[in-house]
This record gives sequence, structure tokens and C-alpha cells, in this order.
Amino acid sequence: MQRMRASFLIRGVDGRLRHGKALFSGLAYSLRHDGTLDSLMAASEGVITGPSPDWLPLPEGGLRVNSALLEMPEDYGPRLFQGRPFTGVAYAFTRNGYCTSEVEYAGGFATEVSERRWYVSGQPKMHVDGGEYTSWFPDGRIQRRGLKGELVYGLNTRDDGHLRELVLRDASFLDMEILSALTPTEEFQMLGGAVDTAMLHTLREQTDIGAVPRLRLVQTRVGAEGVEVLAAFKNLREVWFDGNPGLGLQEARKLERLRPGCVAHHVAPDALPPMRRPRVLSSAANGHTARPRG
Repeated sequence: MQRMRASFLIRGVDGRLRHGKALFSGLAYSLRHDGTLDSLMAASEGVITGPSPDWLPLPEGGLRVNSALLEMPEDYGPRLFQGRPFTGVAYAFTRNGYCTSEVEYAGGFATEVSERRWYVSGQPKMHVDGGEYTSWFPDGRIQRRGLKGELVYGLNTRDDGHLRELVLRDASFLDMEILSALTPTEEFQMLGGAVDTAMLHTLREQTDIGAVPRLRLVQTRVGAEGVEVLAAFKNLREVWFDGNPGLGLQEARKLERLRPGCVAHHVAPDALPPMRRPRVLSSAANGHTARPRG
């Protein structure tokens, strides 16, 4: 279902709304001259069917506005609407009129507890609701899932689409079909307690993860028996054990014996993390300012 600014729709001689040459089906956002939202109307095959309730609830005393009108006079601080810290829900639109996000603000900062984003197709991209977070690939399959502030499932990709990290704290969210279709980066990371020895074996056999040359295992439940599974990885040349209760220095040395030429590192518990782990629920990376933590 597409989401468009009403001003980008054209009413034909037959009275129906069109986007380009096609009859419009979806939601149309009407804005007042001051940038506040006037209405949200649903349309089907170019015919307005009535007002739609499909929007985030407003915080007390809040407004619905075009996010392009929010100002931030300094490099960091609250976003202002008409000179005052903004409280309400802000809507972002592309130059072509597509609505791509709906974000709740309080006192000029994104609350990070109520937010929705869409692809230009109208397909959901991200939804934050209290302590729950979900993001989707363009085809509608889940990319990330967070509960109570913790990422429990994530297929984290680079800009080129290559998979660089699998986060798995709850295996029930794992979609093997989409995972098998992704190409992992040469240095790949797996993180989370749902990655155990059996899961490691499954991933090796059913996905291209089994062919990566460098692998990081972080806070997994892979045990000592997983060393034999790792030894059978096709191209493994280097591996890091970081925070895995069942994989210590002894297992690192055993892997090197089983797989000559492979270097196994055991990261001490008090060592600095080997790579930066991105914050999942950050709104700042998406053009919004998050509320500072006290």
C-alpha cells in the first residue's frame, strides 16, 4: 500500500485520483500551509473511501508535521517547530511525495519508542513499538527483531547487500531461505546464544557461511565439540573466539591442530571488542535526533 502526499496526486476528468497514469490505491497525506497534517485519507482504485486511522497516536499536546520543517539551530540539540522544541509525530516525504517515515518526538528529541518507516513501495521497513523493534527486507521478510532493547535476531548487511553479521539470540526468527540466498562477507561474525554447535553445523552445510575464510564467534553457545565443525569449514583461515563459554584457549589450539594453516584467536574477557557493534535502535543515523540518555 503506497503512502503519498495528496499534492502529488492528480484528479482525472472521471474524478478519480491518479499517481502518474495509474489509479491510486493507498493513503494520501494532506498538509496545511504551515506544514501540519490536515488529514489522512484512504483510497482504492482512485476513489476516496474515507479517513484512515493508520497513524501513530499523538503524545499529549502534540502536533503532526512535515519533518522537513523541523529545525536544529545547533549541531546537536532539540529539533524545533516554529521556534519551540517539537512534541508530536513527524512525517518524512521524498522529493517525489512518498511518505517514508513517521517518528514520535518529545521535547525536540525522537523518543525511540514509537516509530514506523516504509520503502517507497509502501512495504514496511521498520516498526518500533515500546520495547519491540522489527525491520524488514523489501520483499517483506524479517531482517531484524529486537525485544526489550536487545537485538534477538539480525541479518546485518553492508551497503552492497553482502551479509556481514548474523545475530541470533532466538532461533525461532531464523529464515533459512533468505539466509541461504545472501552472500556473506569474507570476514563474517556470528553473535548470540542461539548459535550452538548444532546451529553452526546447519549453517555450514546449508549456507555460504561454510565457505568464509575469516569467522568471529561472539557470545555464542558453541561448545568444545564445535571445534570439529569449524575444522570442516571449506576455506577457514582465521577464527576469533570472543566471549563463548565453551570455546577457550584450549579449543583454539585444538582447531589449529585439526586444521593446519588456520589461526585461531582467543579473545580475553577483559579485551576491547574487536569490532564496533552498531546500535540497532538509533534514530540519529536515519536523520532524527534521539533523546540523550541521563
